[in-house]
Amino acid sequence: MSEKAAKKAPAKKQSVRKAPVRKKQAAAKKASARRAAKAIAEQEPAPAPFVLARHEYEMIERVARGYSRGELESAGMTFIVAKKAGVPLDPKRRSVLESNVSMLKGWYVPAPKKAKVAAEEKAEKPAKKKAKKPKKAVKAKKSA
Repeated sequence: MSEKAAKKAPAKKQSVRKAPVRKKQAAAKKASARRAAKAIAEQEPAPAPFVLARHEYEMIERVARGYSRGELESAGMTFIVAKKAGVPLDPKRRSVLESNVSMLKGWYVPAPKKAKVAAEEKAEKPAKKKAKKPKKAVKAKKSA
């Protein structure tokens, strides 16, 4: 480069990388989803979802392609966990049927969270008392 071009070109700033923190958070979410999916996969297969369909003069219940996101959320299951566990999903569906939610709740039992276990252990252990340090005496200034 010529000297003029070198003077005009701004110096490149080094950006602060935040990617490792994001990667750790994403890895933690994936790991928890894997654990939950593994526990679910050991169970029997998910129950078949149903949907209401119009038929001549009445509504009939037929087997659906999969559960809607609303039904998963109502049952306390995330989309990622359901996908990894092999639960049939239909992202286009928007209806939430209580029969589907109750079937999912009966089938899906989430694993207990580790935070609750740690809190219970802390409650069982007696708290250690810290020794108090003696306070230093403050000398009064003499005024002349």
